[in-house]
Amino acid sequence: EKLFKQTLEKNIDNKIILSFAEKDSFLVVEYEEIKKVLDERISYYVSHFGSVSDFEKQAGFTIGEMKEKNWGVVEEELLIEKFRLKNFKNVFITKHDVLAFYEEYKDSLPLVPEKYNYSVIK
Repeated sequence: EKLFKQTLEKNIDNKIILSFAEKDSFLVVEYEEIKKVLDERISYYVSHFGSVSDFEKQAGFTIGEMKEKNWGVVEEELLIEKFRLKNFKNVFITKHDVLAFYEEYKDSLPLVPEKYNYSVIK
C-alpha cells in the first residue's frame, strides 16, 4: 500500500511537471536523445536475457515494437528531466525547511479547497 501511494504521488508529480515542461518553448527533446535512451534500455534488457531473440520471446514483442510503444514515454521522461534541471538544479529544500516555513507562515497561508477526488478499484 505504501509503495502504491509513493508511485501514485510520483506519477502525479511527473504529470504536473510535464504539463509545465510542454509549455516551455525552450525545452526540446531531440530524436537522437530518445533513440539513445531506448537503445540503452534495450541493450540492458537483451544483456539480461542473453540474446535479442530470447528477449523478444519473453517480452512478447519485437525490438521495433518496443521502441514504438515506449517512444512517447521516453520523450516525456526526457522532457521532465530537462525541465527539472533547468528550473531546480540549484534548489535544495529539506523537510525541515518546509516545516519551518509552514510554522512561520501558517496563519497567512490560504486554505486550499480540495479540487480532485480519486478512488482506486481493486
